[in-house]
Amino acid sequence: MEIENQNTYGPVNPGFKFPIEGGYSVLVGSNNSGKSSILQLIYKKLYENQGGQYDSVANNEGDLKGMICLIPTDRDYVAKDGSPAGKTLEEYNGKLYDVLSGNIRGCDRPMEPSISELTRLIFNKEFVSNTTKINLYLKRLGLSNYKVRDGQILKFDDGGNEIEVSFQGSGLRSILPILAALSEPKIKVLLIDEPEKSLESKVKKGLRKIFLEASKEKIIIIATQSHLFLNNDDPTKNYEVMKTEGYVETNRMEDETDLQNAAFKLLGNNINDLFLPENYIITEGSSDQVIVERVLEIIDPDIAKKIKVYSASGDSSKIEGIIKLTGEAIRFFIAGNNPYKERIVVLIDKQSSKKSQERVDKWLSNPILEKRIFQLDLPSIEEYIPPEIYESAGRNKEEDLKSIKEKKNFKDKKQLKTEISNQIKLSLNEENINQIPIIKKAAEKAIRLTKKSTMSEAKKEQVEKK
Repeated sequence: MEIENQNTYGPVNPGFKFPIEGGYSVLVGSNNSGKSSILQLIYKKLYENQGGQYDSVANNEGDLKGMICLIPTDRDYVAKDGSPAGKTLEEYNGKLYDVLSGNIRGCDRPMEPSISELTRLIFNKEFVSNTTKINLYLKRLGLSNYKVRDGQILKFDDGGNEIEVSFQGSGLRSILPILAALSEPKIKVLLIDEPEKSLESKVKKGLRKIFLEASKEKIIIIATQSHLFLNNDDPTKNYEVMKTEGYVETNRMEDETDLQNAAFKLLGNNINDLFLPENYIITEGSSDQVIVERVLEIIDPDIAKKIKVYSASGDSSKIEGIIKLTGEAIRFFIAGNNPYKERIVVLIDKQSSKKSQERVDKWLSNPILEKRIFQLDLPSIEEYIPPEIYESAGRNKEEDLKSIKEKKNFKDKKQLKTEISNQIKLSLNEENINQIPIIKKAAEKAIRLTKKSTMSEAKKEQVEKK
């Protein structure tokens, strides 16, 4: 089932089609690409329901006109009381259709019908049950609950005080009509323009989860500029909206790679602006991480600040588990058009089992990772570091290795390794890092690739040859 536009509608040209499917669909694109126009067109077509072509959307339960809800961006105002004053959502939808029937809504004046009335028109359909549902949603999102006081005034708890809804922050006011529409079972199609408006990231993520859950019973279509509202569960339910020669087009995403590209575009296409590191070095364990961080600081302290050393194993105590986690980290960083795909560096230990070494050999043969995987010639960094460096740290290598081996409890073993690596870190300098050449080469490679990210193309070619 799809809507098809017969006449020019704002920037939406005749012949434009968009599928109306169950579940949670996302329109994503840059400013002024036409996302809002598509939502308004969908509303118009469903409201008209010419020939009953969209009856299935309403599950044949009645007139579709009272089962659709369009929530636009200008929802800063909300009525302070919950009384519908005899008005209904059906009447509201009729007035909205009158506005949208000829062309997209202009913004030369406040919207009519007033969006401030929408919340109370929705939750008054089933006042008690909808109020309960809305408060449950608010609690899940970490927001204050409301109560209905004298005169049906909506008041929210604010540190022991009760404050009218009209005096609440813009985020809470903006999300209220969305939650009201989600709570009403008779609404079968919910169209939301920029649900992220005035919301912090944690609330956005929680709201997306609610959308995914609610979309089992409703058709939910949103227009957004936030990567946090992309449908990660089903990449094919995301549509990139773009404008070509003044007309709107949509491109349906096919897989996770398309989803990653869309998220990166929404985040600005530049990892520097996101306060993310320029590069990563993946290591197996936290001891490796501490040593590598120090080597980076010694070689180039300024560039070292731009490189994140990532320990793939976390707290895993199983060798097979560690190498599996390392593999998962590698796959993530080289997937699709990940910005780190051509620059991450990997440092891994010599593997004690044949199965694990076969995995490593597979990574070593990966053309994407060519010359960027470094493997120690011993099973652990504690074994790889020479006795002289242990001595400079005031430790004895033979005794430390023996103590590590004797530790049967993983927590105790990890604590000892942390103690050793932290002391060795303090003893490293420009001279003795030459005694750990594999670690030094991995650090130097990461530094070169990080510098390369800001170089001219000619200089990049020179770095590639090294």
